[in-house]
Amino acid sequence: MSPWRWVLFVLLVGQSGCGNCDFDREVSVGAALVVNVEPVLDQTPPSLRPIVLEPRWAQDHLRSAMAVAASSRREISPEIEAGSLLSIRPRLTYGFALADGLQATPSPGDVVVRWQVVARLTVERAPELAFEYGTEHLHRVPFPGGDAEAALRQAVLASLAPLCERLLQSATVAAGTQTSLRDALQSPDISTRRIAADRVGQLRLRVLAPVVGLQLAAETDEALRLRLIGLSGELGDPATVPALIAQAELKDRPRLLAVMDALSRLGGARVEEFFDVLSSHDDPEIRGLVEAARGRAKSEHP
Repeated sequence: MSPWRWVLFVLLVGQSGCGNCDFDREVSVGAALVVNVEPVLDQTPPSLRPIVLEPRWAQDHLRSAMAVAASSRREISPEIEAGSLLSIRPRLTYGFALADGLQATPSPGDVVVRWQVVARLTVERAPELAFEYGTEHLHRVPFPGGDAEAALRQAVLASLAPLCERLLQSATVAAGTQTSLRDALQSPDISTRRIAADRVGQLRLRVLAPVVGLQLAAETDEALRLRLIGLSGELGDPATVPALIAQAELKDRPRLLAVMDALSRLGGARVEEFFDVLSSHDDPEIRGLVEAARGRAKSEHP
């Protein structure tokens, strides 16, 4: 087997019957990854709960589904090293769909299950670089009638496979090498791009600044675009100045403010030229933004 890959062997731990013990929450994915599933928080408003799903029932099935998802992958990239820990704090909302929300009374329509998960990955080689990220999954299945409780439980179970696959994919991204993070920054999946951008910023991977600049031109999600603009400033590569200036939209003040903040971090002659152009603008608000940005630039580059 290539040293760059590990076959996943799935072992459920803590089946001794100690219902409240911490080790009863864990799944060990080969030698690489230990997953700790914390108790599921039921976020369904009490007045809208068709049934009460026991948190332990949901937790146990989430843990088992994570093991199945891992075993179906067969291999996992070596960025997730032996002893790495993935802690999962799950929240669950469920019920019968209405046009504008949920209802407790079953009627023909859809069963809706929504998982929100905050995951924290601690990599063995560098525990100080523990990384926290969030993901969610919305699952809908038709409910033509029949046993409401059975339908809800089945919908929860059916929602677990895609949720767990996303969690494992996100963990791999968060623990990635420079090569895998470069690919993840340009992934067609927006959640992968978000996690990669946050991880690149946390690790201050200046070597990936050109990739961030390229993705700026291609990014379609405005929130992530703003994150990439800020990331360019954090990484501090002057070569990204043209890409940042290209993102400036005078009518889009949040984006303009983000661009000017990033440019003030980078500094240089090209940035000053851009600020000179904006300082003569008719809009006093824009001139004020330029003055503030120049003040930040002086503090960054005294």
